[in-house]
Formats: sequence, C-alpha cells, structure tokens
Amino acid sequence: MVVLRGLERSAVSHNLCPISAVFPSCPTMLWGELEYIFSYLTLRELCDGLGASCRAGCLAYEREINSRKGADRSIARFCHRSEWNTTLGDGMGLLVSYPRSGNTLMRSLLEAKTGRVTGSDSRPNRKLAAELLRCGFTGEGVCDNSVWVVKSHYPERMGCRRFLARRCVLLVRNPFDSILSYFHMGLTNTHHRALSSASLALPQLRKLWLDFAVAEAGVWKRFHDFWIQMARQVPVLVLRFEDVVSDPASTTAEAVRFLTENVTRDFQSKKRSGNLEKLKPVVAAPTSAMPPLGETRTPGYRHQVNAKKLGTALGELPPATTVAMLKVLGSTLRALGYSLQCPDNFGAVNDVSPDSKAATVLVHPLPVDSFLHLCSTEAAKQILVNDARMHEYSVRLENDRYGRGITDIRYSLTANDTEPFEVELR
Repeated sequence: MVVLRGLERSAVSHNLCPISAVFPSCPTMLWGELEYIFSYLTLRELCDGLGASCRAGCLAYEREINSRKGADRSIARFCHRSEWNTTLGDGMGLLVSYPRSGNTLMRSLLEAKTGRVTGSDSRPNRKLAAELLRCGFTGEGVCDNSVWVVKSHYPERMGCRRFLARRCVLLVRNPFDSILSYFHMGLTNTHHRALSSASLALPQLRKLWLDFAVAEAGVWKRFHDFWIQMARQVPVLVLRFEDVVSDPASTTAEAVRFLTENVTRDFQSKKRSGNLEKLKPVVAAPTSAMPPLGETRTPGYRHQVNAKKLGTALGELPPATTVAMLKVLGSTLRALGYSLQCPDNFGAVNDVSPDSKAATVLVHPLPVDSFLHLCSTEAAKQILVNDARMHEYSVRLENDRYGRGITDIRYSLTANDTEPFEVELR
C-alpha cells in the first residue's frame, strides 16, 4: 500500500494521465494491469489522487466507480498479459461497422460468451462513449492488449488511437434502418432515444432527413466497399445484424471461432453445461475469477423495441427518396444479401407521401461460394486501423456535411441543445 500510495502521489504531482504515463518505469503497462493496481485503493484515495488531477484521471475514477458498482464474478474482465504472450500473438480482433449497425449489441454478446472485456477506439470523454461506459462497457476507449477485440467505425470516422488488427468481423445492417437510426442518434445525442413522430414531421427536420438519407446511402456503400476490398489483405468475416438478432447464439459462436482461429488450445475451454453447451467457447477453463459460460452479465441498454422490425425506416421515406437511395447503393446492396420488394409504379415523380406505397426489405442468404465467404480464409496480413494514410480511399467526401458534422447541425437547430427536440424511447 505504501508503494501504491507513493505512485498515486507521483501521478498527482506530475499531473499525469492514469495509464502508462502514471508509471514512467512501466511504459508498456496495460489498462487491465492498472485496473488491478486500482483495486487496492479505496474510492476516496482514487478520487483524491486521480479524480481531480486531470480529465484522464477523472475518467479513470469514473470507470472504477462503474466497475465496483457491480463488482462480482459475473462481470467480464480484462485479458491477462499471459493470454496474449502465449496465445493471440500480434494484433487483435476488430469489430467494425457503419454506425448504428448493432456493434454495441454484438459487443455485449461477445463479452457474455467469452467473459472478456471488449474495447473501442472512441474517446471515453465523448458523451456517447461515456454513456456506454456507464452502461457497463468498461473497455470503452481501451485499445491495448487488455482487450481481445476492439470496436471501430473506421474508416467512416477516425478513432482516437491506431492499432494493428489481424482479423476483422464486419457487422452489416440494411442501410435503410441503420441510416434512420444514425439520424436519430445524431439529433438526440443518445443511443436509446429517437425523435418523436411530431419532431420528424417538422419541416426543417423533414427536409434534413431526406437529404441525409440519400447522402448517407453513399457513405454506407463506400464504407462496405472499402472493407470488401480489405478482405483481400486481412481475414474478414461478414455478419449481418438481422442474422444476429434472429439467432444470437450461433452468430456469436461463429464470430468467436473466427476471431480466435489458429490460436493455441490454452485459450479455449472445455464444453460447459447450459443453453450454449454445443458452442465452442474460447476462454480458459472456469476459475474463481470467471463465471461459467452463459452466466456473464451483459452490459448495454435494454433490447430496443424496433430492433426486430425489419425495414422500419421505409415508413419514413417517400418512394422517390427510396429509389434515389437504391440508385446510390447499387450492387453493394445486393452483394451483401439485401433487396427491396416494391409495388408497381413505385417511386413515381409525383409520389412524395411516405405512406402512399410500401416497400419491403428482403434479406437473402449469402451464397456459400461468394467472395465474402472465401475471403475470410485466404488473407494473412494485418491492417493498421485509424491510419490516416488510407484516406485516399475516402468514405466521406470533402463536401460531406454529416458524420461528426451532425453535431453542429443539431446545435444550430436546438440553440446549442438548450431547446432539444421531442424524443421517445426506442
């Protein structure tokens, strides 16, 4: 304790951020190891030593509070250094998706399946990232070897850190629902609330939404085209949100097997009892520090009401706008197994009512002999995630006003969030 308190005082006196910089003699310290040191200190000691030292210290203190609120054996834990040195080797797994495609849901399933924390390349001091931190994702903002897989939206946006990835799970959701969900998130600045029907009917938001839908269709297409091309360099497994929702057990098992393929058997465990006993887990045998498979408490928001309603966004789109999106999406939509079933004369020039005709989103099985299946076993390289040099392949064009720019649009419409739009729970 004397040594720990000395390190604590050193961090305060030098106003250092609470990671490897707190301990200059240990520049390779992982976040999981720092968390272990914190466990010896009381919350008061942490608050006095870190909570007021700097922004990073405050975030570390908040992370520790959230961890201790539910501190029991059912919480997923960070990876030990030994697990990486002897099993996973260089690079880590990457869970990548266009925003609002089920990435957070997939993280919670992976943590429940393996008992290991997942990370992300988001800045944990951003409001949306901080919300995930408070909801139990203790790896938010962590990209080192304390975590075995990292969430990212690269190259749709740049994360806060660069890191090597050796395998990638590309999570795909049909563009109509993901783009509408992204619009709700951008205008409410939350993960679990949506604009009310009355708000969406406002003239300024209605015009903004229709322009946003067509513009983001292009971003959705370029994002997935990028990762289809990357599949020639790094192993990529394509999973669709609709398949994850309909069969979470088998899709999660498939993702875990893919991400841990070719590792030593020391990282895999025996089959265990429970509903998932037929699925091959990838963690070490149960110990006093880790629960049996299927008992890990999952972080995140409650399951959203509309998540299983396929094609909900089409009710908010005039047929003419839907047709414009289809022209932008082109062959990429079909390559990923999506299509629209449209009635006759759909998208006529004078047809501007979103309720006049209804189209239906269809999800088709990916052909077994398609490139998207074969690519996961052929490539053997790594990819540097959040590499600015890769931006010659631009996902967001120079004149794009959305992406992170949606924050400025929201500020202009809500008087800097002092007059927010009417919202409802998803």
